[in-house]
Amino acid sequence: MSIQQPSSGGQLRRGCEESFAGSARTRPDDRPLTDPQYTSWRITGPNGPVTLGAGASGRFLVPLLPDGTYKLAFTATDPAAGLTGSAEISVRIVGCIR
Repeated sequence: MSIQQPSSGGQLRRGCEESFAGSARTRPDDRPLTDPQYTSWRITGPNGPVTLGAGASGRFLVPLLPDGTYKLAFTATDPAAGLTGSAEISVRIVGCIR
């Protein structure tokens, strides 16, 4: 499990679409997990986790959270093995300049 985009410590613009990319592989056959049904992106705000989207990569709308640092998690479940894993980084939410 890993998150390639955004980078740890990177900025996400509140109210804007941003790019997200992660990778997850099955065990023991080492196949990539890309099906949106088994993958999700969440950010933990002051009122708990907010789902941003699904799939190994995509452009998702960043929620209207106050400026600050938040935990971003990419989670995937291997449907054959029933195992779930996640990768987590810290990102900073800032205003969106349009």
